[in-house]
Amino acid sequence: DGLRQAESLRRRALAFRRKYGHDPPASELALFLANKDQEATQSAETRPMATVAFVVGTEEPDPRNGRRAPVAYRVEPSGQLFLCAR
Repeated sequence: DGLRQAESLRRRALAFRRKYGHDPPASELALFLANKDQEATQSAETRPMATVAFVVGTEEPDPRNGRRAPVAYRVEPSGQLFLCAR
């Protein structure tokens, strides 16, 4: 399950980079993964994910100083998303 999630996030990040020309913010990837996990939990055809994922990265640059703030998100198998650190 973890390998499948990592590959899915990798594809999403590459598509974002191709479209916008820069790396995606961590919140974009965490929300994408949470939505996929929730769909798997609610769907009768697939089994729910059995892993808790931590997405660590940076957010969009702050317009005041241009710095990217580090953040960490926890994504539960049910699709719940938690901000762990900012």
